[in-house]
Amino acid sequence: MMSSANAGQCDRCEECNTPLYQAGEYVSAGDYLRVDDGSFQRVRLSAMEQLPASFDGHIALYRAAAAPCACERRQAEATHVIRATPALGRS
Repeated sequence: MMSSANAGQCDRCEECNTPLYQAGEYVSAGDYLRVDDGSFQRVRLSAMEQLPASFDGHIALYRAAAAPCACERRQAEATHVIRATPALGRS
């Protein structure tokens, strides 16, 4: 999903080329989604400020919430699949 940053360039999603921002980076006000762990946790910034750290030992990566990403849609579809299983031993 993510590609490595080259000097002077931000990371980008390999699938949809959406810019990614690391925790600690100063970004414009707006909504951002965490994408490195698949949680898509939303962070709302009311002014230009730093994106929050993850405090889980990983460098959190975020993308602007307004930018659609195929990775997020696939994750949402996978978690919303309802599997119908027949009840065993019930009539």
